[in-house]
Amino acid sequence: MADKVSCKCCESSNHSIRKRVYEIIEKAKDGDKASAIFDSFLIILILLNVAAVICNSFDNLNNSYNKFFTIFEYISVSIFTIEYLLRIWTAPEKYPPS
Repeated sequence: MADKVSCKCCESSNHSIRKRVYEIIEKAKDGDKASAIFDSFLIILILLNVAAVICNSFDNLNNSYNKFFTIFEYISVSIFTIEYLLRIWTAPEKYPPS
């Protein structure tokens, strides 16, 4: 019986963490600093990626900064992958099972 109580406790804790992550990765609500920072961070990262693609299209910049562009691309893809996985993990918060 004690095991069932601890499982429910952990389950409740995971649910509240998932709910908070969902609140952060969804559109920021008034007063939610974490969500606003997350939104701003993603917008800046997207804009930096667009700038990197444009700069990478110039041969002289590509030759000079190819290693930087490659590292930046790996980091960006990793961040977007983590964001995507978080959205999958928090999907039950947006679309609760019936």
